[in-house]
Amino acid sequence: VKFTATEVTAPADEAFTLSFDNQDAAIPHDVVINDAAGAPVFKTDTFPGVETRTYTVGPLAAGSYPFLCSVHPTTMTGTLTVE
Repeated sequence: VKFTATEVTAPADEAFTLSFDNQDAAIPHDVVINDAAGAPVFKTDTFPGVETRTYTVGPLAAGSYPFLCSVHPTTMTGTLTVE
């Protein structure tokens, strides 16, 4: 269980679209984006696959943001670079 894209980028100070394609049948996942202090700045709903959902993430300041699945926080992690 892991994200296929563990390094992603987005534009600074602009809303952007996040498409989450859960291909694990009947296994719930979500995406949580945290700030540098570990506080959530964005969270999707938790849903089982197989399904794709699209979300709008509000503007984020430039920087590095860890993201994870709160259901599988040790194996599903990555980094969002906002620039």
